[in-house]
Amino acid sequence: MNQNQRHTEAAEALQKTVDRGDPNDAPRAAVTLGTLRLECGDLVGAQRAFQTAKDSGHPEYAPRGAVLVGIRLLEAGHWDEARSAYEQAIASHHPQHAPSAWVMKGMLLEKQQNPAEANAAYRTAIDSGHPEYAPLAAVGRGLLLQRQGDAIGAQKAYQTAIDSRHPDHAPFAMLLTGEYFTGGDLQSRERFRNAAAGYGNPDVLVSLAELHIAEQEVPTARLLLQQAAVFGNDVAAHSLQIFGLPGTDTATSDAVPKALLESAQQNDTDSMNMLGLLAAAHGDVLEARSWWTKSTSERDMIAPLLLSRHLG
Repeated sequence: MNQNQRHTEAAEALQKTVDRGDPNDAPRAAVTLGTLRLECGDLVGAQRAFQTAKDSGHPEYAPRGAVLVGIRLLEAGHWDEARSAYEQAIASHHPQHAPSAWVMKGMLLEKQQNPAEANAAYRTAIDSGHPEYAPLAAVGRGLLLQRQGDAIGAQKAYQTAIDSRHPDHAPFAMLLTGEYFTGGDLQSRERFRNAAAGYGNPDVLVSLAELHIAEQEVPTARLLLQQAAVFGNDVAAHSLQIFGLPGTDTATSDAVPKALLESAQQNDTDSMNMLGLLAAAHGDVLEARSWWTKSTSERDMIAPLLLSRHLG
């Protein structure tokens, strides 16, 4: 039996459980079904399943379904409906899904050009103390405050994420602190970079590689990409096709890996950044700027640095 057949059989079994309508089993199955359909690319079916969970009234799976519905609505640009879904999860006061909804509501409010309410949403998520969503909110709040010119507030927010020692959010906060708040002290910046790399987070490793490529330190970037690729990061693996030849200090291929281009077209910002670096290596400043500007618009943390440092 191949994977598609297994997914089909699992989806059919889960749908039967949903259809039976048991007040406990049906909402749980609906969330699992939605996740499975999402993995299979069935966005409509996933949203239908998540909506079933959202409407179930179950104390665990209704707020969880509400967050999942809100995420899909946000991605589709239905901002008012997304906000309503998040507010349902927030009103549940669920110890996990309410903080998650506050973070997502903060992101939504940023998109709606409402920084004051976004800041308050992030602050509420931070105050929840949730081990996952409080540090994530701290990074989001730091980025928001930084864009508003509040350097002190941004640093404090990043430090909150750093202090959490979260394996994903702490190293990103370290990286951002080192890049933006070390006052041109290259040794201090390097210490933050090394500390961030020490977490072994593949996304952080790719971000560091992007900065090193921009600084024409391709051998260092190559080592970082190799580490990230070992951890299964696809962008790192594809980027090694461009920057992966030992003994060279620049791009080693003129061909753009198809998978990297496809990822960029699906709004993967690391792919956009890498394509911009390839364009810059070939002297195409306009294309590089285009990729990094688009990446910045998708809230990437590294693209603004690439724009300011590489293109002046």
